[in-house]
Amino acid sequence: MPVAPETLVPFLLAVLALLVAPGPDMAFVVASGVSAGRRGGVLAAVGITVGVSVHVLLAALGTGALLRAVPELAETIRLAGAAYLAYLAVTTWRDAGSAVVGGSLAGGKELSSIFWRGMVVNLTNPKIILFFTAFLTQFVDPERGSVALQFLALGLILQSAGLVVDAAFGIAAGTVRDAFARRPGLHALLDRVAAAVFAALALALFIEVLL
Repeated sequence: MPVAPETLVPFLLAVLALLVAPGPDMAFVVASGVSAGRRGGVLAAVGITVGVSVHVLLAALGTGALLRAVPELAETIRLAGAAYLAYLAVTTWRDAGSAVVGGSLAGGKELSSIFWRGMVVNLTNPKIILFFTAFLTQFVDPERGSVALQFLALGLILQSAGLVVDAAFGIAAGTVRDAFARRPGLHALLDRVAAAVFAALALALFIEVLL
């Protein structure tokens, strides 16, 4: 077993504390649920989980050291992520309420795009690689064998728990959306709330990088 049994309990407790804390990924999931219903919230969670898988793999391969050595690279990636979130804010605000007008909560094309949006939002946050490198290292024991294998095992546990928690929040947000889906005015308002969340995340990233 790559991870010592006595390590799992403190690791799971730390993961639980990490997952319930609000952050960009959680905000995106909730905004997606508010904007596109329960399926949208779940697909956002799945997209983010796929992004987390890539981050875990990169952390295991030592990419965190590269980002620390070349901070300009990390800042460029984060700026791209902020620009993408700003784009989502504009398009979501522009299309507010359009799903009701078209007679459907969210079409197949829109729902599939939420998955890719979630993955892109997660991947354009290089701080996650640095975080995983620092966080997972605390639970890795070089004497147990391959450090990379332990990184991957711990990362799998983390992202599995993250998927469950994110999906639960997405479903909760989507339930609120679906309950009022046939009220065009409220439907449009929820879309604008989601757009405001995307805009706030973009602004926070821009400020963090530029200041």
